[in-house]
Amino acid sequence: MELTLHLPSSDWYRNTSDNDLAHWGLDYPPLSAYQSRLHAHLINASLPDAVALRSSRGFESQESKLLMRWTVLSSDLILFFPAALWFVWAYMKDGVGGSGERREGWTWLLAMVLLNPCLVLIDHGHFQMSMYFAPAFFGHLLGKCLKRKYPIVEIMKLGFVVLGTFALVWWPYLHSYEAAMQQVKSPSNLGFLYSLLNSSFSFYLFSYQVHEKSILLPLLPASLLALHEPHLHGWFTYYALFSMYPLICRDQLLLQYISVLGLFVLIYYSPGGNYGKGMKISSGTMAVLSLPLLCSILLHTVYLQIEPPKRYPFLFDALIMFICFSQFIILTLYTNYKQWMLDFHPRPVGSKKDL
Repeated sequence: MELTLHLPSSDWYRNTSDNDLAHWGLDYPPLSAYQSRLHAHLINASLPDAVALRSSRGFESQESKLLMRWTVLSSDLILFFPAALWFVWAYMKDGVGGSGERREGWTWLLAMVLLNPCLVLIDHGHFQMSMYFAPAFFGHLLGKCLKRKYPIVEIMKLGFVVLGTFALVWWPYLHSYEAAMQQVKSPSNLGFLYSLLNSSFSFYLFSYQVHEKSILLPLLPASLLALHEPHLHGWFTYYALFSMYPLICRDQLLLQYISVLGLFVLIYYSPGGNYGKGMKISSGTMAVLSLPLLCSILLHTVYLQIEPPKRYPFLFDALIMFICFSQFIILTLYTNYKQWMLDFHPRPVGSKKDL
């Protein structure tokens, strides 16, 4: 915050006398930097020592901790919560997932989005996720423009907005083809959600040096699909949280980890929930899926109670990542299949097509 408050945007990502990148440079993208600058102005008004240039490094007090937490909570209240409410309202109003979904499931869906344990535990307000969803947004909006009365004019208007936004976001620095094409040929609300999920999942699985927290990228659209894909959502949420278990232990958040996971399970299996709907799982498939689940439960205890071999100090971390990656690959194949099986033609939303 001190850097965005006191330095010009041209120096945010350059090593200067006031911006020592070797110590702690600004390592988040510009959109997050703009948000940090806004919060820095607010904190500077009440506690200037917390954002003073140079001297604030290592500064810590009860008041500064409280103010930092309020920057996150205020961002949630102003941006994330209203967006989640609007999505649930639009989802239920338009019947995005098909006519079979219960209207009274809106509270369950809202709880799945807002009380997701990974979002609660990880400070998600510090991450810019828009570029990982960009292919889905582009294809969906382009398809909408092509169906308007004057498509060329609409595309030009969209282009100006996109270029303007891009210039604003990347000023300090001066696609998933298959998923995008489905949205261009026949944009649909449900297809858009699957496209968001598959696009962000691809970035997470195949990017270089992926941080554990990046699992929040595909987890958000998966949460939005919770009413339509309850089994997928529960399965994905558990392994997403488990993949961050070593990070949680290092930050000494084990009690919070158990608490939010327990709360999620209670809400997920609540009487008004939607967990009983969706894909039918055979007993054989359930037995196969139970094996990594049992291994993950065992690793929870092993990771805390047993020292790894000195030759392989990160053995248990690697085992956790291996189990989670195996599940994420299965989920990715499944969600790509589901998106592909959505019909291109204007039939009822959620209808299927033949291979």
